[in-house]
Amino acid sequence: MASAVPLLQVMLTKGIGPRSLARLFERLDGDGMSLSEFTALGPEEMTARFGITEEQARSVQANEDAAMRLAESLEQHNIVAVTAGDPLYPERLRQVLAQKAPPVLFMAGSTNVLSGR
Repeated sequence: MASAVPLLQVMLTKGIGPRSLARLFERLDGDGMSLSEFTALGPEEMTARFGITEEQARSVQANEDAAMRLAESLEQHNIVAVTAGDPLYPERLRQVLAQKAPPVLFMAGSTNVLSGR
C-alpha cells in the first residue's frame, strides 16, 4: 500500500479536509502530476503552485512516517483507499453527488459490489 502513503500524508495534514483535497486533486490533474510527485516538492513550490499554506506544506512532508505506519495498518486490515479519479470509485456515487462526492473512500471487502446498484 505504498501508493497510499502520499494520499495519507496529505490527509493527515491539519486544514486539508475533503474540499481542499478535492481542489488539490483537480489542480494535480490539471498539471498532470501525481500525489507522489506533489509530496516530493519543496514547501515553497507546494505553496506557490497549489494554494496550501507553508505550514501545511511542511506538515505534508513531516507526515511521511505516520502515513507509512497508517498505510501498513490499512493493508494488514485489507482496507484500500480509492480516490475519485480511480476506476474503482463508484460511478453512481460520482453522478448522484457530483461535486459533493467524497474525494476518497476507504473500503474493506470486495470492491465488485461497487459496480452494482
